[in-house]
Amino acid sequence: MKLLRPIFLLLFCAHVVFAQKFGALDLFLKNEVQANKLKGVHGLVYHKNKVVFNQFYGNRDADNNIPMTGKEIYYLQSMSKPVITVALMTLFEQGKFTLDDPVENYLPEFKNLSVVQDVNKGMASSREPATSKMTIRQLISHTSGMSHGITLVKMDRDIWNSIVFDQQLTTIEKRVAALAKIPLSYQPGTKWNYSFGPDVASRLIEVLTGETTDAYLKKTIFKPLGMKDMGYNLSAEQEKRAMIVYDFENGKNLVRSKMQPQSKDVTVFAGVNALWGTMEDYLTFAKMLYQGGTLRGKRILKKETLDLMQMDVTGEIARKPDQNSRIYKIANGISLDEDGSTNLEPGYGFGLGFGILTNPMVANKPNVSAGEYFWSGANSTHFFINPKDEVIGIFMTQIGSLGSPNPYQFYFGDEFRKGVYAGIKNEVPKIVTTDIAKPAEVKALGFDQKVLNEFQNEVSKSIQQKEIAGAVTLIARKGKIVHFEALGESQMETHIPMQKDAIFRLASMTKPIATLALLLLMEDGKCKPNDPVSTYLPEFASQQIMLSKDSVDGMWLYKTRAATKPMLIRHILTHTAGLPSNYGGNMPEAYAAITKNAYSSDIENYVKKLAKLPLSHEPGEGWIYGPGLLVAGRIIEVISGMPFQDFVQKRILDPLGMKDTHFFLEPKDAPRFTSYYQPDGKGGLGLIDPGSEKSIRIRGSKTFYSGSGGLNSTAIDYFKFCQMILQDGELNGVRIAKPSTIALMKTDQMPLNLEAAITPPDDLKNNGFTFGYAIKRKNIGNDPRPAGTIYWGGATGPIFFIDPLHEMIAMVLYQRPSSAPTKIRTDFKSWVMKSLIK
Repeated sequence: MKLLRPIFLLLFCAHVVFAQKFGALDLFLKNEVQANKLKGVHGLVYHKNKVVFNQFYGNRDADNNIPMTGKEIYYLQSMSKPVITVALMTLFEQGKFTLDDPVENYLPEFKNLSVVQDVNKGMASSREPATSKMTIRQLISHTSGMSHGITLVKMDRDIWNSIVFDQQLTTIEKRVAALAKIPLSYQPGTKWNYSFGPDVASRLIEVLTGETTDAYLKKTIFKPLGMKDMGYNLSAEQEKRAMIVYDFENGKNLVRSKMQPQSKDVTVFAGVNALWGTMEDYLTFAKMLYQGGTLRGKRILKKETLDLMQMDVTGEIARKPDQNSRIYKIANGISLDEDGSTNLEPGYGFGLGFGILTNPMVANKPNVSAGEYFWSGANSTHFFINPKDEVIGIFMTQIGSLGSPNPYQFYFGDEFRKGVYAGIKNEVPKIVTTDIAKPAEVKALGFDQKVLNEFQNEVSKSIQQKEIAGAVTLIARKGKIVHFEALGESQMETHIPMQKDAIFRLASMTKPIATLALLLLMEDGKCKPNDPVSTYLPEFASQQIMLSKDSVDGMWLYKTRAATKPMLIRHILTHTAGLPSNYGGNMPEAYAAITKNAYSSDIENYVKKLAKLPLSHEPGEGWIYGPGLLVAGRIIEVISGMPFQDFVQKRILDPLGMKDTHFFLEPKDAPRFTSYYQPDGKGGLGLIDPGSEKSIRIRGSKTFYSGSGGLNSTAIDYFKFCQMILQDGELNGVRIAKPSTIALMKTDQMPLNLEAAITPPDDLKNNGFTFGYAIKRKNIGNDPRPAGTIYWGGATGPIFFIDPLHEMIAMVLYQRPSSAPTKIRTDFKSWVMKSLIK
């Protein structure tokens, strides 16, 4: 009994450590199975040379109720690519080729290549000769100009139909010969585009060795490493462990896929897919990579070769500054470009066989070290290796995406990765409260209380000088409020003191909330960023561009031409639609005319009037701050069948507990509602709208629910929304949106040649725009906030910013027109960053 006690304690302690570190990850796997988003799943984490998490749940075969055992064999799909690339690189080490050798040196069928001039016309497009030879380096980095067939681009559809469904292509030799006859989608070396390149790499292995790829893999990788279950064909015993593939029927319910992968008599030894393997086998392969090419005394590759494979090769073919990219994420690290083809997401590069995380902040992965290399498979398998963080993560399941779209294609990988890094970095799931940090906590969270007090003195001075009536200021870091003060009066006319729960007119601080509402419909699969607005609002079908205007007898006459580009949803979310505005453009009088009596109307009628006005520029070719979010609100109504305000309440405000956030207020709210003032020209303040029951927000018609600027809220409510954004869509266990959806709100969506600022403070073009926020692009200029900070403000005075790098939220709420800013507003960001000492 004395011997059993320490053993029991050891096991108990190990369980406690697991629960503390990976409890959230474990719960994620369980919940996805219980919610029927997965039939079976296996997650594994290898950290600092040992397995620290290894859990599986659900069924291998749900129809026959066969449970998971951890020894399942998965169809790896594109997670075959790194294996093929490693095999090819063993031949590179043997001196069989150099990376910049033309492919035609070994496969003559790739001589005299041609390139289509329009991928959206497919093979029917006119063609031009390739201006350079395709190299082996380009093949295995997806920069060869070839494509794959996974998008809806016409060229991809033609490739898919020509290759995948041709039953005569019974060997990799025949498949590659057929690929060589297909024109390239792009000139070699000019663009990253997911491709059939690894299939050509597989054929190169056969040509260079005189063996089949199957035989070479077994001899060079599988047998030396003891990977007994990885291969193209399964034995009868292995087939009993093969994981069944399920599809989402109509994007909702999981059903057994009609496209079960071939597991025997496979003769096309592909490089793009087709390998099977277990969790154990893939971990073995990943450990070999992690340990510099050698495992258990067996060297597969030299460390310097692996270092070469982990170097980004895409830097020289980065997107042009005027290219509007980052359209729609389709996989981890991959998005769609304007023409519908694939490209890398911001913050990612590509090496030889792997995607590479090059800039974690830009990629919205602030807790991940740069240098992570990874890839995924179309059946929702994922793996990543991060040398700096000393971790391998592998996620295995079988949810198809080729026969029927998988609405969770990258959600699984994103959430798994999030849980892994939270575990290895000992991150405890944040429970965010509205309690104020104690002085010791303020210091521990990195703030100088003296500087915070000095800022409060500046606020008091502004009140004493009658610049503002009062203000509420809030700063939070890592989910903890470190500064929360209310000074002055909320209503000078009745001398009601400003309270921390005072209600403010948010004005344009409404826009991020309205933006998220529309993004939630994208998450639901109801629309996409690149959809024309006219798909949902036909009144925008025939837009005109203003060329000139003239005033005749008090009437404005506009000379116009037809727009050559459609207005897209992404344009209204980034203020690049060209809509009339009083913040820029050349038609402030037209905007003023339709806005004059807007509050007595509704957004449907307003948007119809807006659609009749000409645009200031072609959609996507300029930035003018405008009423795009009013259009977004109307689109939400059309798609959801719900009033805009009800959709926002149901999907965002109620789940977050934002109980004081409303488009219009009731008489009971008057004691907390702040009055709105403007400078009176005499050194004081004049009333614009009272905080009493006489306010238009209380006694008005309550029909115009503006996504552009209609919400009223408190500091605490807005803090909840900001914290949810900072935490990638989740707050206190309530998930509002997927991390991939929130990533669109944290990633610059603008062409780099455009400046997203009403009055640019410099000529640095350092203000981009996400879906919902302005974003600081680089650490240059006078703004002390770090790159990646997202921010905005309201015309009624309030401002805020979210700093992902420091996990910080800051806001100043007062009610005075932003057109007459105070020093505390313009200097707020500097005060906050000055107070942050670590």
